[in-house]
Amino acid sequence: MKKAIQILLVDDHPLILEGLKGLLSSIPNTKVVASAGNGADALALLKTNQVDLAFLDINLPDINGMELCKKITQKYPDIKCITLSTFGERSYVSRMI
Repeated sequence: MKKAIQILLVDDHPLILEGLKGLLSSIPNTKVVASAGNGADALALLKTNQVDLAFLDINLPDINGMELCKKITQKYPDIKCITLSTFGERSYVSRMI
């Protein structure tokens, strides 16, 4: 059996976190191993959880998702980040890339 993709969810809205957990739990070979409501908690969780993929909200209370992505990829280069946002501005997309 193929190893499940280990996922970290980071969003400051509990309803969004629960919705993403529900959605991702229906996808074979995926497992949400941790969730956080801010960047500091997310970074702390990465110290104790094996994660392959991090879903990050751009607008977090303590750090923006772009900076969090940068910190994660510098410290944990094997973790892939996907940023979620309702912002439709191209500048956000360009800065994330």
